[in-house]
Amino acid sequence: MDDQTISAAALPPLMRPGGELSTAAAAALCEHPNFAEAMRAVLTENVRLYRGNRVLNYVGYDRGRLVVAMLAFYLHASRRPDDPTSGLTAQSLKSLCVEQEVCSPGRARAMLSLMRLFGYVASAPEGDRRFKLLVPTELLMASLRQRWGAMFAAMAPVLPEGAAAGEALTRDDFLGALVRSGMDQYRSGVRLLRFAPELRLFAERNAGLMILFSLVIAAEPGDTMPPIRPVRVSISELARRFSVSRVHVGRLLRDAEAAGLIERTASAPDAITLLPPLSRALRHATALMFLFFAHCARAAMAEVGEESRRVLRDGLT
Repeated sequence: MDDQTISAAALPPLMRPGGELSTAAAAALCEHPNFAEAMRAVLTENVRLYRGNRVLNYVGYDRGRLVVAMLAFYLHASRRPDDPTSGLTAQSLKSLCVEQEVCSPGRARAMLSLMRLFGYVASAPEGDRRFKLLVPTELLMASLRQRWGAMFAAMAPVLPEGAAAGEALTRDDFLGALVRSGMDQYRSGVRLLRFAPELRLFAERNAGLMILFSLVIAAEPGDTMPPIRPVRVSISELARRFSVSRVHVGRLLRDAEAAGLIERTASAPDAITLLPPLSRALRHATALMFLFFAHCARAAMAEVGEESRRVLRDGLT
C-alpha cells in the first residue's frame, strides 16, 4: 500500500504526497548509505529497553500501553495554568483514549491505575482537589528520555536532527514540547502503520514487535537489513525474554507464516526467513519513524527557542 492508493484527502498533511512522511520521503531515506546501520541500532535498542510484565499484559498489549502513557504525559504537558480543568486527570485521559480509539474508558482507567501503582504518575502536590489532578513522575520522564534518547542516537547517522535532539532531551521544556508535537500529529491522524499494514499482526500482540525485531537483529554477519537468509531463534528464549508464553510466541509465528510474512520449514522449525513483503514494510516503517521524530524534534526546538526568546524579551522590558 502507498500514498497513491489512499485518497490524499483522507491523509493528514504530513503523510500526503510531497509531505515529510510520504511514501517517497520514506523510500528516499531507505536509500541513505547509513540507513541499515541506523535501522539495526534502533531495533536493537528497542529490544534492549523492553520491559515485559505478565500483569501488564493482562490489561492491554504493550503498544497500546505506550500510547496511553504518552497521552497521559501529553495532557500534563498541555495543561494551561489559567484553566484548572486542564491537565492530566482520570477523566481527561479516558476521554482522549476514546477520542483516539486507543482503548475503552475501562481499559484506560485500568492502565492509569497501573501507572500509579508502578510509580509513573502521582497525585499533584498542589491544585484544586475537585479535579484530582495527576502529574508524571521523574520515573516516567526518565523512561521517555531513555527511549527517545536511544531513538535519536540511532537516527543521527541518517538525519541531522538526531544529535541535536538527543542533547536537548535533558531539558524539561524540550521534552514537553516534543510530546506535544508528537501527540498533536497523532491526533491529526498520523499513524505509521497506515503504509505498513503487514506489521499490524505483530504490533497488536504483546511483545509482537519485539519478537519481530529479535528475528531481524539475529541476522548473520554480512546479511542485509532486514536479513534475506534464515535466522535461528529459540521460542523458549523469546518467551522468557519478553514475559509471554511459548504458546503466545508459537501462535504469533504460525499466524505470520499463514499471512505470507515469514517462512519456516518442517526440517528446521527454528529457522525463520522474513519474506519480502514483511521486510519492505519494516524498512518503510522504520524510515517513517525516523522522519516523524525528526519533524517533532524540529517543532519542539522551534517552540523552545521561541519561548527562550520570549522570556529574554520579558526580562529586558
